[in-house]
Amino acid sequence: MPAEEKIEFESLEDCETIRRYLHALEQGFSKGTISLTSEGKSLILEPNGFLSFHLTAKRKSGETKINIKLSWKDRDESIKKSSIHIE
Repeated sequence: MPAEEKIEFESLEDCETIRRYLHALEQGFSKGTISLTSEGKSLILEPNGFLSFHLTAKRKSGETKINIKLSWKDRDESIKKSSIHIE
């Protein structure tokens, strides 16, 4: 796997289009896979476990912003799962 895989996307959209993007993200989180494609690049994300959630909202000089940042650690399939039995 490459050290960094990245997709960036920015555009001016109406509220309905943004609602559809957010709904698609919600569905991706529900099924455990988020597939992103833009300008010929693809990235498949698999959110799992605990996620860091950061939200900032502000209004200044007639401009309003909401920034949402989500992050998590990818699963390391090479880590062996072990168990213990205690009585």
